[in-house]
Amino acid sequence: MPRAQQRYARPLRALALDVDTAVLPRYEAQRLFGNIGEIVGANMAFLRELELCVQSAERENLGDVLHRHVSAASALPAVHD
Repeated sequence: MPRAQQRYARPLRALALDVDTAVLPRYEAQRLFGNIGEIVGANMAFLRELELCVQSAERENLGDVLHRHVSAASALPAVHD
């Protein structure tokens, strides 16, 4: 289990389940953070590829890396009201 999830996500989730300690109502929290796993996964993949780009002897064009990940992010479902 990732340390951030253990340190922050689980305690916050426990507080959110209790009506007396919730910072946001459950519906609003779901709307804001419902796809956080997809966002974190995309962010980690982007960071990993940027790090490889910097370490690579060929130094792939940063624009190519950015284009690939922006294109992939635009394919994620949008959340609308």
